[in-house]
Amino acid sequence: MEPKRIKAILTGGCNGIGKAICEVIVNNGGRVCIIDINNEPAGEITHKFNEKYDEPRAFFVEADVRNYLKLELAFKEADKMLNCTNVIFNHAGISREDMYHEIIDVNLIGVINGTYIGLDLISKLKGGHGGVIINTCSMAALLFGGRVSYAAYSASKAGIFAFTKNLINLEDFNSHDVRINLVCPGPVRTQQLEFAIENPQTTFPVNATGNYDKQLAKNKGLLEYFENNNLFAPPEDVANVFHRVVTDKHIRSGEAVMYNYPQKPQIVKLVSVVTRNLGDECDFVEPIPLDTQVSREGNDG
Repeated sequence: MEPKRIKAILTGGCNGIGKAICEVIVNNGGRVCIIDINNEPAGEITHKFNEKYDEPRAFFVEADVRNYLKLELAFKEADKMLNCTNVIFNHAGISREDMYHEIIDVNLIGVINGTYIGLDLISKLKGGHGGVIINTCSMAALLFGGRVSYAAYSASKAGIFAFTKNLINLEDFNSHDVRINLVCPGPVRTQQLEFAIENPQTTFPVNATGNYDKQLAKNKGLLEYFENNNLFAPPEDVANVFHRVVTDKHIRSGEAVMYNYPQKPQIVKLVSVVTRNLGDECDFVEPIPLDTQVSREGNDG
């Protein structure tokens, strides 16, 4: 998809990666509508983006991703502003382990809601013009065990991974003419991360450990290690990966882009037919560098 053709709905665009995604879209000539529960910062962000251009490129609709009906209305309103949406970013998320019920509701239920509503909106079977849906996952879904104790957060992201993988395996999914992908960043320097560094007690539920002080010290030490060794990705770098996933015609539906900074982004298959015996090496992680030009079949949005 050409950058100037992008007409995107993005949930959770008030800070961090979401805000950076909005910026890279409008700076490359596209249009984006932020859907967020925080109306004041979102309004300020869109106003700031639009000041630089002769016509509006950024819009905002207030909604809570946990509420399906209100989110559906917000998507329809956003679609009118954009005049034919062709990209959906299901990005809204939180990471406070001491609010683990909300983590599941926002991160997982919110993405499921946005995926189904977005599919109805842009599917050619439903009167849309096709396009791309990108669900924000995380390396935490696969690799964070034994590090900072983001148990509920990791579970929510693993749920997104499983949901997206199984959705594209549905019979006749390709008939929608919608490409669906995951982007799985590693640790990123965001406001949520800054809050965790300053308040490490929020990285685990108090009642989940028998030694609060020891767990607190462990999490704080790990966060400081990542910070001191420059292992947190800048949001702008991650946003460029999201933008690349939309615009790169070589990426096909059912692929996940994993970006564990400072390593280069890599592509893995979400769905593969495993024909090996138990104990044999599995082909799940056979990463392809994102910059590799590979001929693939599939819709480029």
